[in-house]
Amino acid sequence: ICLDNIRAGQSNVRQAGRGASATRDLQRGEIIAPLPLIHMDREKVRTFGDDDIEGPEQLIVNYSYSHKESSLILFPYSPVVNFVNNNADKSKVNARIRWSTSKYHTKEWENLTVKELLGNKRAGLMLEMVATKDIEFGEEIFLDYGSEWDSAWEDYVEKWESPKPGYRPIHTLNVIEVLKTE
Repeated sequence: ICLDNIRAGQSNVRQAGRGASATRDLQRGEIIAPLPLIHMDREKVRTFGDDDIEGPEQLIVNYSYSHKESSLILFPYSPVVNFVNNNADKSKVNARIRWSTSKYHTKEWENLTVKELLGNKRAGLMLEMVATKDIEFGEEIFLDYGSEWDSAWEDYVEKWESPKPGYRPIHTLNVIEVLKTE
């Protein structure tokens, strides 16, 4: 399964930070990337922070596939796929997600109950990101996260305030200088 069709880089979406771009020309219908999944019980996602702040469990949810009222979370662990952003301009959306056609996807698991699925102690589900139109080398890959996401993002951007005067996000600093850490 090809893992090098996309690379991480700066997104073209304002305030999105990182994104994923094509490393070569991709044709409509071509698999962009596999998304093997870890299935988890939302109620058992361990938190590491204070109860009053968003913690690592929120990051897991943000980068997972799930219904907001479901106890099941499907977390993709393939390289770079979590950098693929939504685009509110739906004419720029060039990818979609589907169940995998790979031999590594256990198709029978698609029909299991949440309890049955969570009883499996190994990974077995896989999605695929597929090009919905021809994508050129260097073009950013976009999914449609849905209208609820679009509304929530617009609200976030509108209300966002800099944490302190002179604040610059790390992705802008990385462009102008190398930051060394211990």
